[in-house]
Formats: sequence, structure tokens, C-alpha cells
Amino acid sequence: VEMTHQLRRHYWRVGQELEANYERLTKGASTEYLDNMLKGLQRWVDGADKGW
Repeated sequence: VEMTHQLRRHYWRVGQELEANYERLTKGASTEYLDNMLKGLQRWVDGADKGW
């Protein structure tokens, strides 16, 4: 069963929530960690858009 669209939606939403709560999250995680997480999540979204 092809479910790439579900993965894309999930990682996109996680990224949206991370961006929306970025300042609060910096109290428990470094900006470097959060920025790398955002980049990684975007790679998943881009990969899904390319059909990987």
C-alpha cells in the first residue's frame, strides 16, 4: 500500500509545529538542533514530493 502522502503530511505538520513553537522549544533544545531538525523534516517532504 502506497502511503507516501501520509509520511509527507506528517513530516510537514511536525515542521509547522516546530516553527510555531520554536522560541518555546529553545528552552529545552539548542537552536542548532532545532534548525537541523527543520532541515531534516524538509528533506522528507521534498523526497515525498519527488516520489521517493
